[in-house]
Amino acid sequence: FLLVQVQDRGERLAELQRLKAVGSELFRQGRCRHALSSYTAAISLVADGTWYDEAARALVAFGEQERVEVDAASVPCYLNAAACHLKLNDARSALNAAEAVLRVDPDSVK
Repeated sequence: FLLVQVQDRGERLAELQRLKAVGSELFRQGRCRHALSSYTAAISLVADGTWYDEAARALVAFGEQERVEVDAASVPCYLNAAACHLKLNDARSALNAAEAVLRVDPDSVK
């Protein structure tokens, strides 16, 4: 898959969703290592907690609403990454991904 360098809020969320969809298709095909790479790339797009603000011409920290959007988009990537790790017999990494979900959404039951 191709990872596009994106900076602004809309581009990052769109690319995160694209990478998640690619990962899901790869997972359905049984290509867990590739799917995991896609989910990891998606998560990395928002891991630094910043967007590029064109008006300010600078990176700015997520606001409260942006954090909600990012969390809603990234939790499925963490969950899917955990599933990939389990399929790859990497229980420690699966646990780490599941713990990342619980840091974002303590009420997650998946």
